[in-house]
Amino acid sequence: MRQAGFGSGEERFRALVERAGLGPAHPRSRRVCEGVVILGPEGGVAGMNADALEMHGLGRDEPSAEAAPPDLDYYTLRGDPMPAEERPAARVARGERFTDVRAVVRNARTGDARFWAFSGSPVLGSDGRAELAVVTMRDVTEEHTAELERAELFHQLEAISRVSDVAIRGLDMDELLRRLLEELVEVTRADAGVVLLRRGERLVSAVAVGIEAEEEAGFSVGVDEGFSGRIATTGETSYVRDLDAGDGALSPFLPSHGLRSLLGVPLGIGDEVLGVLHVGWRRTRRFDARQARILELAADRCALAIRNAELREREHHALRLAEALNAMNRLLLSTLDVEEMLQRVVEEAAQAIGAEKGLLVRPRGDDWVMEHAYNLPSEVKGVVFSREAAPSVTAVATTGKPSLVHDVRHESASEVEMPESFGVRAHILVPLFVQAELVGIVGFAWSEPLTFSDEDLTFAERLSTAVSLALENARLYENERRVAHTLQESLLALPQRLAGMSFAHAYHSAAESARVGGDFYDVFELDHGHAGLVMGDVSGKGLEAAVLTSLVKNTLRAHAVERGKTPAEIVCMANEVVYRESGFSTFVTLFFGILDRRDGRLVYCNAGHPTAAVVRGDGTIVTLRSNSPLAGALLGARFQQSETCLEEGDLLFMYTDGLTEARDSGVMFGQDRLFDILARTRAEGPAGAVRSVLDEVLSFTGWRLSDDLAVLAVQRDETGLGPTQQKLPLM
Repeated sequence: MRQAGFGSGEERFRALVERAGLGPAHPRSRRVCEGVVILGPEGGVAGMNADALEMHGLGRDEPSAEAAPPDLDYYTLRGDPMPAEERPAARVARGERFTDVRAVVRNARTGDARFWAFSGSPVLGSDGRAELAVVTMRDVTEEHTAELERAELFHQLEAISRVSDVAIRGLDMDELLRRLLEELVEVTRADAGVVLLRRGERLVSAVAVGIEAEEEAGFSVGVDEGFSGRIATTGETSYVRDLDAGDGALSPFLPSHGLRSLLGVPLGIGDEVLGVLHVGWRRTRRFDARQARILELAADRCALAIRNAELREREHHALRLAEALNAMNRLLLSTLDVEEMLQRVVEEAAQAIGAEKGLLVRPRGDDWVMEHAYNLPSEVKGVVFSREAAPSVTAVATTGKPSLVHDVRHESASEVEMPESFGVRAHILVPLFVQAELVGIVGFAWSEPLTFSDEDLTFAERLSTAVSLALENARLYENERRVAHTLQESLLALPQRLAGMSFAHAYHSAAESARVGGDFYDVFELDHGHAGLVMGDVSGKGLEAAVLTSLVKNTLRAHAVERGKTPAEIVCMANEVVYRESGFSTFVTLFFGILDRRDGRLVYCNAGHPTAAVVRGDGTIVTLRSNSPLAGALLGARFQQSETCLEEGDLLFMYTDGLTEARDSGVMFGQDRLFDILARTRAEGPAGAVRSVLDEVLSFTGWRLSDDLAVLAVQRDETGLGPTQQKLPLM
C-alpha cells in the first residue's frame, strides 16, 4: 500500500527539496524540474511528484492507492548490475547525502533503459533526527549521450592527431604501418585490424594487430576478391555488420579469429588505391557515416605516410642496389679466375641485396647442373636436374632476360615445386652470356614473398651485363695468356746440349695473372765452335711483350750467323728493328755475347742490362757492366763491345733486374748479396748456382716476387761433351 500523500501537490515537493538542500525549484516555474520521491522514516515511499510518476512509467495523474511503482533494474555506467545497497534509496535511507550520482535505470516491464542522475538527502527535524528523506532524479539520457559523443569525438580527433604525428616521423615502412594500425584500432575501439598493400594485381597483408600475425604473414587476395578486393576495386568505404549472417563477401581468414563486424576503407591518393585498411570487432555493431568519415580521414593520412615511406624506401633501396653493383664491379675487376669470380658473385651479390640464398646453374646438354651456391646445403652442388623440372630457369634461358618472381605460389604448379623444395617463395634469376652464348644463370632467393621494383629489375639487368662482360674478358685473357704462354715457352726453350759448355736456367713471373712477361734468354750454336748467349728484358708484359721478345731473339740469331758480324753490330741491328716495330715507350735491356767454346774468349755488348758476372775459380768476381745504351730507345745509337775470357771452371752468370730488385720490406736483394752467393757456390756448377740463388731470393722475399725473374748460368766444358742443359722452374 502506498503511504498517504503519494502524488500530492507540487508545492509540497518543492518545499521538501529546498528543505533538504538539494536545490531550488526552477526559477521560471513553481514546479520542481525533476522527479522527486519522498521516503518515510522506515524507508517506504511516502510520495512522488508528477515528474517522478512519469519517469517511472505511471503517468502524471495521481494513481489509485493500490497502484505500485514498477520494478526498476539499476546498472552502473559500465553496464554492471548495481548492488542493492548502492542504490540511491538505500544510500539516503542510511543517512547519506549525495548529488548527481548517475546510473542506468531499466524498466523491467517495458525493457526501456535510460540514464538518470540522482541526488539525495535526509530531512532533519528540530531534534536533529531524520523525519523524511528526499531523492531527486533527472533523465540525462540525451545529455549523457551527447557527452559520450563529444568524448568519443575528442578521442577520435586526438587519435587522428597521433596518426598524423606518426605519419610525419619518417619511420621505416614496417614500423610505420604497425604504429598507424595500432592507433587506428584504438580510435575505432576495434578488436583487430589489418593493412593490405596493393602489389600488382594482389593485395598483400603487410601488418596485422589483434590477430595472430603468423597466420597473416604473406597472405594475399586478388584486387577483385572478397571484402578487401571490393574496397580496392570501388575505392569506397564498406562495412559488414554480421559476418555470421553471411553479410557480404570477405577475406577468408577473418572469421577464424571470431570477428563479427568489419569496417574497411581504401588507402588512396587521388584515384590511386595503395591498399586497404579494415578493422573488426568480435561483436556486431552498427555503423554510421560519422564513424566511417573518421576512419577515412585517418586513412587519408595513412595513405600519404605510406606513399612517403615508399618513396624513402625506394630511394634507399636504389642506393643500396647501386652500392651493390659498384661492389660487384670492384669484385669483377679483382680477379680473372672464372670459378672464383662466379662463386664470389653468388655470395657477395646475395649478401649485398639481402638475399637469403644464392646459386648458379650451368647448362649441361639438355639439363642444368648446380655449380655454385650460397647458404644452401653443400650436397646441392653438382645436382643435375632437367629443364622441365625448372621451367623458370628454362624460361630465362629462352628469353635471355632476368626474371623476378615475388611469390612462387602464384605461379604455375610446375614452377612452384622446385623453388619450394629449397624453401623459396621469391626469387630473381639473372642470365649470363659469353659472346651471346648462355653460360649460366645466377639466382637469388628469399623465404618470404617480396615485391620487386623497377630498380630491382634494373639491378638484375646491369648485373647480368657486368658479369657477362667480366666472363668475356676472362675468356679473352685466358686465350691471350694461353697463346702468349705457349709463345714464351717456345722463346725460353734452349738446346738440350752444346758441345764444350754446360748451362742451367730458370724463369718465373711475379704472379700467375702476369705470367707472360718480357724477360727472356737464349743460347744457340754458331760456326767454328762459337755460341751465342742472350739475356734480355723487354718493357711491358703480355702478348705484345712476347711478340717483341721473339722479334729480338730472331734478329740476334739471324745476324749472328753472318760472318764477320760483331756483337756490337748485331745489337745495333736489333736496336733498329725494335725502334721501328714497337711503340715510342718500348725498349729492351740486352746482354749479347759470343763465346768461343775452344779458348773461352767472350766478346759481348751490354745494352743497358744489369751487370753480368764471371765467377773465377778462386771466388773472384769479374763484372761485365753495361757499355751501351738501351736497345730500341734511339734510332742511330752507337753500341760498344767488350771482351773477357771464361777459363776452365769459371762461371758466367746472367740475370734480369727482377732478381736484384726483389724486395723485403722495402730492402732490395741487391747485387752485392747476389755476388756473395755466387762466390760461395762457385764449385756447384751452373745448376747449383742457379738453385742456390733462387732459394736465397725466395727466402729473402717470403716467396713474394714483385717482378719477373730470369737467370742463365754458363760454364765451359773442355771435354767436348757438355751435360744436358737444366731448366729449374720456380714453384
